[in-house]
Amino acid sequence: MNHDELLQDLRGSLDSIDNEICEGISRRLKIIKEIGEVKKEHNIPIMQNHRVDFVLDKAKSFGEMHNVNPQFLVRVFELFIEEACKIEDKVIEQEE
Repeated sequence: MNHDELLQDLRGSLDSIDNEICEGISRRLKIIKEIGEVKKEHNIPIMQNHRVDFVLDKAKSFGEMHNVNPQFLVRVFELFIEEACKIEDKVIEQEE
């Protein structure tokens, strides 16, 4: 196999993983919307600091255990949390 074929195969593997990541993010965002509905129904604040800390600590620990830059994973999950707050805010602001 020459280097062009090898690169094509490796990039195909990356494309497959990227699809899995995007599908996982889509599922995550759907659940966040459901969480927003529960928070709205029970008048629970959007920001739950203990949950944010838990998610970020879990990402950092995963990175440390799996040889992935922990700060990179924390930044990724900070983006997830930022988007989650936007989604929950939209859900809570919707008129019933």
